[in-house]
This record gives sequence, structure tokens and C-alpha cells, in this order.
Amino acid sequence: MDLATIFLLHKVAEIFALLCMLAGVSMALFFRKNRSWLKIHRLFNSTSVFFLFAGICVAFFVINQQEGEHIAGFHPAIGAITLLIAFLALIFGFYHLRAKNKIRARMIHRLLGYMALLSIIIALISGLVHAGIISIV
Repeated sequence: MDLATIFLLHKVAEIFALLCMLAGVSMALFFRKNRSWLKIHRLFNSTSVFFLFAGICVAFFVINQQEGEHIAGFHPAIGAITLLIAFLALIFGFYHLRAKNKIRARMIHRLLGYMALLSIIIALISGLVHAGIISIV
């Protein structure tokens, strides 16, 4: 398998991460009347973090094969920040159900969730710019 095909896995994984995150946030915002909204919300957001991690691992593999030519820059940085924020949102999502100060923990979870969604969109746009697919001028 050539590097272009492997790098396609990065793109697919990150798109799936975005779609899962959008579905997870949508469940929390619009489908709370559904009895199983929380299970579905957890499933989508956990899957989103998995795809984020997998996509970043694939990107590092490809970069390593290319002797690290493209590791510096905005896109890799925002991608790493997105993974960190999404992972923290996931942790706080599970933690806030058992926290002593549930209101504060839930507020942090929601804030991190919104930040993760915003940062994954920024990462997607910066990736498209980095790949030369779109131009922002």
C-alpha cells in the first residue's frame, strides 16, 4: 500500500470523527426526550475520540515515512489540540455524573464539547488548506 492510500485513511478517520462528534452533540442538544439519548451521545463521542486518535496515528506514520517534512504548522497543532480537548470532554462527560459539584463539572464538559466541535471544524478547514484543496486569501 502506498503512502497516498494510507494517508487517505487519515482523511477518512478525521471525517468520521467530525460526523460522530456532530451526531453526539446533536443528541445532547436536540434529542433529550429520547430515553436512550445519553447512551447514544456517549457512543458517538467515544467513537469520535477513537477516530481522532486513529487519524492522528495514521498521519504520524505517513509523516515518519516522509522523514517528518510536514509535522510543523498550524494543522498538526490544531489537530493535536482537538484530540486533547475531545479527550478531556469525554473524561468530564463520564466524571460529571459522579462529581461532588455536578453543575460545575457538567458546565466544563459542555464547554469542552463545544470547543472540541469548533476545533475539529478548524482542523478540517486548515487540513484542506494545507493539502491545497481550498485557498483562503
